[in-house]
Amino acid sequence: MTPSEIRELRGGISRAAFAEALGVTPLTVYRWELPPGSPELRRPRGKVLARLRAWADSRAAVGTGFGNVAAPADSCEIGSHEAGEGGPAPAGMSEGAATDLAPEEEAALLPALAAIDQCQLEQAESELVGLLGSGVLRTDAARALARISLAKLHLLLRHDAKAAFATLVGMGGGLPRSVHLQLHVVSAMLHAAVDARLFNPGKTNHHAALAEPLLTEADDEERFLLWYAQLVAAAATFEAAMVSRLVERAARMCELPTTPLGRCLAREAMAAVSLGFTHVAETARRADEYLRIAETGPLPLHRMRALCWRAEVLLEEAAPPERILRMLEEAEGLQRRHRIVDGTHSMVLHRNKGEVLMRLGRLAEAEHELLDATRIGSELGYTPFRIYIVLARLYWQAGDVAETRALAERLLRFEGLQQDLSHAFAGIVLLLCDVVQGAPPSDWFERLAEALASMRRVSAWAIAHRYVVTYALGVCSTHATPEQARRMLHLAERALEWSPSPTASALFRRYRGDLLAREGRFVEARQSLEAALATFELSGNVPEGLLVRRTLANLDLLEEHPEAEARMDATAAQLLDAGIAPPPLLQAEAAPAAPCAHSHFEIERLLVPLQRLSTRGLGAPILQKELLNVAGELFPDRALRLEEVGSNGDSILVGSRRGEVDAWFDFSDGVGRRLRLGVGGELDESQRAAITLLVSFAALAFEVAGLRGFTAAPRPDAPADDASLPGFVAASESMRRLKAELKRLSGSRATIIITGESGTGKEVVARAIHDLSQRAARPYVTFNSAAIPRELFEGQLFGYRKGSFTGATSDNPGVIRAAEGGTLFLDEIGELPLDVQPKLLRFLENGEIFPLGERSPVRVDVRVIAATHRDLLQLVGEGKFREDLYYRLQVIPVHLPPLRERREDVVALARHFIARLTPEGREPPVLGRDGELALVSHPWPGNVRELRNVIERALAFDPLPKILGAEHLRR
Repeated sequence: MTPSEIRELRGGISRAAFAEALGVTPLTVYRWELPPGSPELRRPRGKVLARLRAWADSRAAVGTGFGNVAAPADSCEIGSHEAGEGGPAPAGMSEGAATDLAPEEEAALLPALAAIDQCQLEQAESELVGLLGSGVLRTDAARALARISLAKLHLLLRHDAKAAFATLVGMGGGLPRSVHLQLHVVSAMLHAAVDARLFNPGKTNHHAALAEPLLTEADDEERFLLWYAQLVAAAATFEAAMVSRLVERAARMCELPTTPLGRCLAREAMAAVSLGFTHVAETARRADEYLRIAETGPLPLHRMRALCWRAEVLLEEAAPPERILRMLEEAEGLQRRHRIVDGTHSMVLHRNKGEVLMRLGRLAEAEHELLDATRIGSELGYTPFRIYIVLARLYWQAGDVAETRALAERLLRFEGLQQDLSHAFAGIVLLLCDVVQGAPPSDWFERLAEALASMRRVSAWAIAHRYVVTYALGVCSTHATPEQARRMLHLAERALEWSPSPTASALFRRYRGDLLAREGRFVEARQSLEAALATFELSGNVPEGLLVRRTLANLDLLEEHPEAEARMDATAAQLLDAGIAPPPLLQAEAAPAAPCAHSHFEIERLLVPLQRLSTRGLGAPILQKELLNVAGELFPDRALRLEEVGSNGDSILVGSRRGEVDAWFDFSDGVGRRLRLGVGGELDESQRAAITLLVSFAALAFEVAGLRGFTAAPRPDAPADDASLPGFVAASESMRRLKAELKRLSGSRATIIITGESGTGKEVVARAIHDLSQRAARPYVTFNSAAIPRELFEGQLFGYRKGSFTGATSDNPGVIRAAEGGTLFLDEIGELPLDVQPKLLRFLENGEIFPLGERSPVRVDVRVIAATHRDLLQLVGEGKFREDLYYRLQVIPVHLPPLRERREDVVALARHFIARLTPEGREPPVLGRDGELALVSHPWPGNVRELRNVIERALAFDPLPKILGAEHLRR
C-alpha cells in the first residue's frame, strides 16, 4: 500500500487509535505515511499488510469505517494482534460483508441468551451445547454468538478461564456488529479473570477500547460489562488510581443493568472494591447486598464469592469463629458440588478458614489451610502477601523464627501481581527476624519505619497496611527500646484510624500493655491487658487470650503476688498444649512508680466533666477549650498543656495553664489528628485512671465532632490567609504548613519537584507557586509528559525550525520558549522518554535548549516545576530514569499528602467545590451534617479529584437540593 492509500484508509481516525487497532505503534503508522524518498519511510508487510487489506476490503464492501468495524485479524490465529501475545483473536473482517443471523437462528438462540440474563446459567449451558451440536445454527455469526455465550458461561458459572479461552480460539470471519461487540465484551472479561497465563489488564482495556465504537444507546448491559471487566482487572492489580477512576463512574454504571445477572455483577464489583478501600461497616453493607442478590438465582460461583467476602468482613468485625467457619464450609460445599475452578475466591476461602482455625487454637489445621491458599495463589500468579501475613503470625506464635524467615525469603522471590507490595512486606519480616534473633543492623528501626511508610505509599490497601504495622508492633513491644516501641505504637494507632478493627484494637492494647509493664507502669499495663482480653474472649480468639493471660501472670510476678509462680507455670503449660511458644518474660526496665500520698480520686467528680464534653453539637475548637477547663477544675493546682502531635513527632501547642508538665496522656480524634494532654506533678493510680478516662471520653467527643465536619479552629501559630490563593484550600495543619512554605519560596527560581498520589492537587500547588512568585505576571505553561506521543515529544518540548523534518511546515517555539520569563510545569515527569532526559538536564543546568533544526543553542529564562505520582528513585533503580536528572530535580522537594491523611480538608474542600460548581444564578446548597459525616468517613482513594467529582455529580441533578445530604453524595 502507498502512503496516500494508508492515509485515505485511516481517514479521520487518530493515528494512535488506528495503530492500536492494527497492533502496531503510532510511530510505525507515521513512517508508513511519510512521502516517498523519506529516509524513515517504512512499508507494511506480512500479517499487518493482510490486516490492512482486509480492513480496506471490508470498508469497500460494507461501507463502514472505524466506528463500526473491529480490528482485523486472521481467523485462525491465536493472538491479539502480534504473534506470541496470547488471547483470543479480535473479530476480524473477511472477504465480503458480515452475515446477520437468520430469523430461525435468532429464535433458537433466544431462550439460552434469556436464561443467561435470568441467572439460569446451567440451563443456558445445556441449551447452547445442544444447539452447537444440532446443526440448527448454519451461519458463522450464529455459531460465533453461541460460542461467545458459552465462553461467557465458563467464566460466570465455574470461573473456568482456560475453557473460555479454548472456546474463543480462532474466532473471526465476517461477523455482524452485535456479535463483534459480544466478542470484545467476553474477551475483556476473560483477561480480567485472575489466571497466571490469561490475566492481562492491558488486553481487558484494549478490548474495551475496541468495543467502545460498536456500542449503541441500547447496549447498556454491554457497556456495564466492559466497565465491570476493567474494574475487576484494576482491583486485582490494585492500581489505586485506575480503581478510583472506575469507581467514580460506579453509581452511573451500576444503574445500567436491567437483568438479574447484571445486578448481581454490579453488587459483586462494589463489594470487591470496598474490601480494600472502605471501612468495615460499608464493606459489610455491600457484602450483605451481594449475598442477598446471589441467593435470588442459581449462581453458585457468586454465592461462593459472597460467602467468602462476608466471612472476611466478619473476621474484621471479630465475630464468633464458629459462625464464620459454618459460612466458609458452605462456600466449600458450593465449590465441590458445582465444580467451580480455583480462583481468588478459593484462595480467599482457604486464607479466611486458616485465620478462623487459628482463632480457635487449631494451629496445625490452620497451617494446612493457609498453605493450600498459598498453592492456589501461586498457580494464579497472585500475590500471597495477605496469606503470608497470617502465616507469619502463626509461626511467630509458635516461636519458629527459622520458618518465618524462610517464608519471607520465598515471598521476596515472588514475581506477579502486587509484586512491590509483597517484596516490601518480605523485607520488613526479614528485618524483624534479625531483631528477634538479636542481630539487627544498627539503624534497623529507621529502616523499619521507612519501609512501613514506603509500603503505605505503594498501596492504598488500608487493611493490609494495618496488618503489617500491627505485626511489627508485636515484635517491637518486647524487643525494641521503650522509645522505639512507643513510636511504633503511634504508627499503629494511625493505621487503626485509617482502618478500624476490633481485633487490631485488642492487639494494640495487648502490645501497649507489654510496653507499660516494661516502663514499670503496672496498673495501666493491667488495665490495657484486661481490655484486650475482654475483646479476645468475646471474639473467641483462643491463642491471643492465652497470651494475654500469660502477660497478666507475668505482671503478677513483677508485682510479687504470692501465687504468681503457679500462675506462670499454669499459663506456660496451656500455651505449650496449644502449640504456642510462651513469650519472653517481661522485665521492668524502669522502676515501678512509687505510691503517691495524694488522696483517692472519687469517680463521682468525673460525672459533670464528662457530661460537659458530651454536649451534642460542640465543635473541635470548643472541645479543646472545654477539655482544658475541666482538667483544670479537676486538678486546680497543676500545670496543664494540650498539644497536637504531627506524624514526624513534632508538637504544636493548642493551649496551656501554668508551668511544666510531668506526665503525658495521648489520644486521637479518630479522623487523622493526634493530641496529648500533659499534667504536672506526681499522680497516684486513681488520678492517672481519672485522666485516662477523661481523655478517652474526649477522644470520642473529638471523633464525633470531626465526623460531623467541625474541624479545629486556626491555632495562634497558623499562617495568616492574607495572600489567599484561588483553589488552594488549607484547613489541615499539613496544608497550612505547605502554604507557608510556598510563600517563603516566592522569591526563589529554584527547580521544584512535587510528589504525591494521583488526584492530590499537584497542579493546584504548582499554579500557587507561580502565582506567589515574582513571575506571576509572566506565562505559566503546562506540559503533560504522559499525553504526548513519543515521536513528537522532543519537538513539542524544545521546538523546531521549519523544514527540520517531514511535516514541519512552520516554526514551532516549543513549550519551554513559550514559558520565557515565567514558569513551566512539567506534569508526570516520570513518563519522560529516556532519550529526551539528557537534553532536559542540559536545559536545567545551563538554561539552554537545542530546538530541532537549530545549529546553535538558545538561552531561555524559565523556572521549572515538575510533578509525578511515581517513585522516581525506584525508576532510577530500574534504569527508566536518569540518576543525574533525578538529583537535579530534587532541589526543592514538595510532598502532597493524600486526602485520607488530612481529613480536616475534606469538608473545607467540599464547601469550596459546592461554591464553585453550583450552576450560575442558583443558590449554593448547604452541606448537611449527614453529608459531612459521609464525606469525612470515606477513605478517598482518588483524593481531591474524586471528591470534586462526587460534588459535581451531586450538583448535576435537578432539582438542586437546599441541603446536600448523604443521599445526594453518590460515589
